[in-house]
Amino acid sequence: MGQYIKRSALAIKGIQSYDVEYVVFSYHDKTSGEEKTEKVTVEEYIARVIRHITDENSYD
Repeated sequence: MGQYIKRSALAIKGIQSYDVEYVVFSYHDKTSGEEKTEKVTVEEYIARVIRHITDENSYD
């Protein structure tokens, strides 16, 4: 859980651009060790962020 307190999985600083339809963001791919860029719909980006929000009771 500590890693999510320090920095979210999809960091805001990784967003390179966005408009009403798409978000372009960069991230570090742990598998390849490379910095990658991805373009997804705003809805998909929000869904990915929500997946990383923990339930308040999950660490009791």
